[in-house]
Amino acid sequence: MQTQESFSDRYYVRGVWDINQCDKSRIDPGCILANDVTFDGEYNRYNDGEYNPHNTRLWLISHQFGPVCMVWAQCEQDALDEMVDSDLGNAFLVSEEDVNSASEEEREAWARLGNTGEYADLTYCHMEAIKLDPTKDWRLMLAFAEARGAGSKTIEEYWRG
Repeated sequence: MQTQESFSDRYYVRGVWDINQCDKSRIDPGCILANDVTFDGEYNRYNDGEYNPHNTRLWLISHQFGPVCMVWAQCEQDALDEMVDSDLGNAFLVSEEDVNSASEEEREAWARLGNTGEYADLTYCHMEAIKLDPTKDWRLMLAFAEARGAGSKTIEEYWRG
């Protein structure tokens, strides 16, 4: 029987774990939004969880070089929009010069993201809805809960106080 890897088995968030995690992908805590943190019932066996009518969940957005950011959103589109609106999506944004020199067909291949509809090339974008395992990811869950309680935008903002 093969067990499913937890988030902590695959990724290292600087400042959350004290041990050397050089074999894992690193995520900067400044790129982890604590915007709409919602823990559903499967994280707490004593109740049904928090009210979550829009199914808000944690999304990991990455590209060919590794993780870019983590955001809380309802769906893929909302996660991408939140990434761009929070200035974390520069790896995907198309420069103004490229937009101006591109043909109409090329522009149609790019997504329009964020509140301002910025052009983004999502060719190498990978997205994954993250399920946190309370037995292994408890440090990150605690950081999310504390950041939410403090009203911080990111995990790093909470740590800096």
